[in-house]
Amino acid sequence: MQATSLFDRIILPVDGSLPSLVAQELAVFIAKRFSSHVLVLHVAYQENTVAQAMQSSEISVGPAGAYISPYTRSTEVLNEVADWYLKRGGQIITEAAARFREENLHVEEKLVPRGNAAEEILKEAETGGYSIIILGNNGEEERDPRLGSVARNVANHSRIPVLICRNKVQVSRILLPITSPAKDEKAIRYADAIAARTGARILLLHVQDPVAVKLKPEDATAMGKHLLFEAAGKFRWTMPERKLEQGSTAKKTVEIARKENIDLIIMHSASQTILDDDADYVAHYADRPLLITK
Repeated sequence: MQATSLFDRIILPVDGSLPSLVAQELAVFIAKRFSSHVLVLHVAYQENTVAQAMQSSEISVGPAGAYISPYTRSTEVLNEVADWYLKRGGQIITEAAARFREENLHVEEKLVPRGNAAEEILKEAETGGYSIIILGNNGEEERDPRLGSVARNVANHSRIPVLICRNKVQVSRILLPITSPAKDEKAIRYADAIAARTGARILLLHVQDPVAVKLKPEDATAMGKHLLFEAAGKFRWTMPERKLEQGSTAKKTVEIARKENIDLIIMHSASQTILDDDADYVAHYADRPLLITK
């Protein structure tokens, strides 16, 4: 697979929130290096937005303090709410697309008037032949600071790689946890391609569970080093560093990413329908971008 094809077509959901802006900047960083085609996608409002407005005694729908009260729940008012979301959505995608045009990148815009955000993202990714989804870890209306429901649902159900963005907008250090060179071959290809275009350094990490590995310590160490050596041999464009640890793969990945000031974690999830346990843990608790290959 050509390196360019890995990031040939990017779908970038945006909502104007800070995590969305972080994802946008990382998407710009990647698109510039891979000459990617980018679709900026925004779902104007969730299917339950109007229902929530109808059920609430008073709900703010805008920064100017426009409210729906129990006494003004009319079709006319609800249409005004919908119009407000549509206008705001148009501004969000126009501003996001302008950022890519500043860099002379190929960008398109799509505004979905109403729907479930995760479902619309997944449908567009599947029908549009996209290579990867890049999105923020949570949206402006989501309360979970770790991983919002949209990012979680997209990561779980997407059939293409998903890059969940946090904090970092450039890539100079990549962490790649290795379970086995064969299982992680796709993640290795992505890490190799990104390193080739960005000059990023790669750290391969293999974590052994001392309980599960029924070997003498010296034999277990030798086996782990051999596995890392085999994985390093699969890189075409760079020579990665190697690190052998003991404990939980997921927890060590989060810990070392922070300790080594990693800019991007790349992990492979064997299942295309739901994240495996390690990827799910890292998606929730890492404080930096995570690219999940499938």
